[in-house]
Amino acid sequence: MGNPIDHKSLRELETAVSVNREEFKKRQLPEYVMKRDELLDIFSQKDTIDAEMVAVAEVLENARRELEEVETAAAKEKEEIIAANTLLEEELDKLLDEAIELDKQKTNLDRDMTDQNFIFEEKKGRMIAQLGRHRTEFEKFSKEVH
Repeated sequence: MGNPIDHKSLRELETAVSVNREEFKKRQLPEYVMKRDELLDIFSQKDTIDAEMVAVAEVLENARRELEEVETAAAKEKEEIIAANTLLEEELDKLLDEAIELDKQKTNLDRDMTDQNFIFEEKKGRMIAQLGRHRTEFEKFSKEVH
């Protein structure tokens, strides 16, 4: 069947294992405990970092929403400004058309005034000439009467 079990060797082996276990506990266990504590600290830091990332994500989301609101308001204001500008341009076009028409009317009035002034001066000249003739006739008549 196999080799007979040597109880003495088995006890020596058990003793060696037991001694090795104790040595392991003395030498290796503190190092493993330290490593475990480091890992727990790392996991704790990771949880803190995760919580901070969630907070940062919330801040970023709020900022994104505020930016969207500002962009929407700015777009609306831009549309209102464009509409107001269009109305102003239309009003300016109307005023310009009116100014052009008034300038035409003024030019026509100036021309009419010039024509009327010329006619007046012409009539005035004729009247002065006629008065001069009448005066001459009056003077002749006056001399004849005296």
